[in-house]
Amino acid sequence: MATSTLLSVADTQANSADFTVVAGTPATLFLTTTAGGDVNDDVQVNLQIKGMLGQYINVARLGAETGIDGSQGTATQVAAPGTYRVQRVPTGIPVGVDQA
Repeated sequence: MATSTLLSVADTQANSADFTVVAGTPATLFLTTTAGGDVNDDVQVNLQIKGMLGQYINVARLGAETGIDGSQGTATQVAAPGTYRVQRVPTGIPVGVDQA
């Protein structure tokens, strides 16, 4: 599967475009940095699902380590069908999100 960028590496608040997960075709999301390697401990990216009324609801958080502040780690797999987006929380630390 090809990799695509949902959020380019930056340090400001941003929301990705919506992306759809269909039954039987999970999406793997992972944090990216300009230099590669480890992700800073203070990074936070929310995975949000789009509700029936068009609102976005946080369903998971990507961060530097699994379990820190409830985060899922630097990567997660989304298997539940739905429309999603990722939201970068402004921490002043450059991070992006790719999808495979």
